[in-house]
Amino acid sequence: MADYYTQYSEIVPGTQEQIKWLLNKFEEQKDNEFSELGSYATDTKGLWIYDEGMDGSDIGQVADLLHEYLAHFDLDHELSISWAHTCSKPRLDSFSGGAVAITKKGTAYCADPADVAMKKLKALRLTMDDSLSVSH
Repeated sequence: MADYYTQYSEIVPGTQEQIKWLLNKFEEQKDNEFSELGSYATDTKGLWIYDEGMDGSDIGQVADLLHEYLAHFDLDHELSISWAHTCSKPRLDSFSGGAVAITKKGTAYCADPADVAMKKLKALRLTMDDSLSVSH
């Protein structure tokens, strides 16, 4: 049987007051059975948020909380989370990842890199086919 993981590791910068607010939000969510925010620890640079693959994080929930943090303090920071979906055994369609950019105005997700690469390859093939069919 294979095990599936989502892994990420980022530092969220902030003042002591801001990090305390964010820590309280993480603590509040610990009691919510539907919360999947991953792990966190204080760091000299801010709050370290991470998932070693064992927490079952929901990247959307983490991004939403970080968006709320930036909006609450009216911060112009641009945060990002990049993650990897991995598997303990080589399985088809079990490895991917993505990224999300987060500001006080909202979030923007980057699709699975494999999907992006396939779309670019398809566009390149179309361009190559067009250039081959043009007579000189």
